Order: sequence, then structure tokens, then C-alpha cells
Amino acid sequence: MASASWGLFAADLFVFYGQSQIAKIALIISSFLTIFMHGIGQEVSIVPLQKSIMASSGVSIRRLQIGQEIGVLLGNLMTANLFPAVRQFIPALALMLPMAHFLHRSSQASGVQESSTPVKKKPESNSLCLMQGVVLGSLFGMLALWVREIDGGKCFDFAMVLVAYAVGRSLVAFVPKMQASLRYTLIFFLLVLIELIPIPFISILMFSVIGALVGASDFSLVERLESFGDLPSRWQVLQNSSALGGLVGSIVLGIICKVLGLNVALFAVCFGFVVLAFAVSRKSLMA
Repeated sequence: MASASWGLFAADLFVFYGQSQIAKIALIISSFLTIFMHGIGQEVSIVPLQKSIMASSGVSIRRLQIGQEIGVLLGNLMTANLFPAVRQFIPALALMLPMAHFLHRSSQASGVQESSTPVKKKPESNSLCLMQGVVLGSLFGMLALWVREIDGGKCFDFAMVLVAYAVGRSLVAFVPKMQASLRYTLIFFLLVLIELIPIPFISILMFSVIGALVGASDFSLVERLESFGDLPSRWQVLQNSSALGGLVGSIVLGIICKVLGLNVALFAVCFGFVVLAFAVSRKSLMA
């Protein structure tokens, strides 16, 4: 009975949409499932991978994170040069296989040494990291509309802004030490300047600086999370909280843009960085 019902449903779907439309829907669903599975695999494997690399090579978490940012940038550049998109899958799989082999070996080597004592897990979120995720999610949720609005989208290209931001994050080692609140204040003024001086080269350059400042703020927040254990675990807390906050921020900013307009949304994002600066200023931190 159930199989017959599913058969009738599939037949109706085929008649209503047509073969080409069903193929497109199946491709979209499979793509989303693949991305979802990739996200789960990355979430499960990132902390063991970082711990294994740090234990075997002695590299610091700061160098590891900077290398990861550079790797993401290079991967995006490689992806941009591979067209059509089908050609991207085999190189991606080839790059992932060595990491899978490394994780398998390291888990076998350290499996005997794992303690059987149950560990009390800390909550996998932090309010300050969540707040930063909300503000950054709001910024990037608004960014595409902002680029489109300024001079009809001709002021600077959206893709170039994202590349500039990624380049800035990879240059976090060159950010001078300063108070954590000052970094968010500088981002606020940079966003105001981008709005007041819509010159393509200056805008892209400023987003590189914003990327570097955000990267430095990530390291600053991780140093606050001493109660969450070792550094890889802290980074996971930051990433989990930022992802959740980014989802909330992008949805809220989309609603604000739709109801109140882009100018109000831009003011809300800038005000968010001011709130972040005030929140971190309550505990003086040099990073």
C-alpha cells in the first residue's frame, strides 16, 4: 500500500513538473544534502584533526588557524578557475583524502591512551561569540544588497569584497596589539567611511582591514574561553556560536532591509559593532 502511494506520488510529480524540472529539483536536493553532510563531517573532525596536527608537529593554534584561512582562500581561488562546477568535485576529494588518512592513523595511535573517565561537557556556546556572530551575520546578510544599491552595484564588486575580506583574515598576524574594544570601534569607523567614500579601491582595501580585525577579534575571544578546555575546543565553541549567531543575524537583517530599508539596516550593523565594543570593554583584554 505504501509503495503504491509513493508510486502514484512520483507519477503525479512527473506529470506536473516534467522530467527536466524533476532532474533540477533532484540536483538541488542532492547538492544541499552533500553540503549538509560536509558540514557535519567538518564539525566532527576539525577538533581531532587540530589536536593531532598540534601533537605531531608542535605547531601553535595561531599558525594553524592562519594556515587554514590561507588554505580557504587558495581553495576558493582554485574553485573559481574550475568551470563547470562538476570539475571541482574530484580535486576537492583528492585534497580531502590525505586528511582522512591522517585522522585514521592518529586515532589509532591515540585510541589506547584515551581516558575512560567521563568528562563533564561545557555548554557549546558563548554569549560574546554569539553576539559577534549576530553582528557579522548581519553585515554579510546586508552586504550583497549594499553593493547592489551603491551606484547600481558598480562601486565595487561583491566577489572582490569577499576576496578582500578573506585576504585580510589571512593577514591577521600583522594586526598590532590593541584593546579588544578598539578593534570593533575601528570596524565601525571603516564601515562609515565605506559609505561616505564609495571608491572601489578604497572600499576593497577597507574590507581587507576589516577581515584582519575580525580575525584578530576571533583570537581575542578564544583566549577568553579558558573554561572550555584546550584551544581546539575553544575554537569549536567560537565557530558554533558564530554560526548560530550568523544565521540569526542574517535573517534579522533581511527582515529589517525588507521592512525599514537599507539605510536603517546599515545603521543597525554599525550600532552592533558599537555594542560589541562596549561588551568587551567591560573586561580589559590585550590580544
